[in-house]
Amino acid sequence: MVLDGEVIVSDALEPCYETARALLARGITGSITFLDHNTLNPRITINDIESSAKLTVVENSRCGPRLVKWKPFDREGLQS
Repeated sequence: MVLDGEVIVSDALEPCYETARALLARGITGSITFLDHNTLNPRITINDIESSAKLTVVENSRCGPRLVKWKPFDREGLQS
């Protein structure tokens, strides 16, 4: 995701929700429309950045893709 010429999200597993969190961290709220990089056609619109920033997608062997509440990654829980 590029905002005013600056890359704010790259190589994201879930770019829409990660972009919403990055925008919210910059104090940007409202809606955002993602454009196709080549054609500049609209691809997806997030109507509420604040609500979307609280979501993430979970997909694993027990359940298909579903939206769940996002929580920050716990680095302290990692073992060396």
